Amino acid sequence: MKHYFYLNFISYDEDGEEVGYRSGTLPADSYRVTAADIKKIADSVPGQTLHLLSVSYLGQMTQSEYEG
Repeated sequence: MKHYFYLNFISYDEDGEEVGYRSGTLPADSYRVTAADIKKIADSVPGQTLHLLSVSYLGQMTQSEYEG
């Protein structure tokens, strides 16, 4: 079973203009979100800079529970 976290970001383009909001789910083996985890997600959108707004804990569950 994995721990699931929901991360919310605000995004900016290369000129610093607000583009919108992004979010993503992070499955993790332990009950923690590291700076490296956040950076990996923040760097995943080319041409935009993402800034973390919030992290929510969804709970510990199996993959089928998460998908169902």
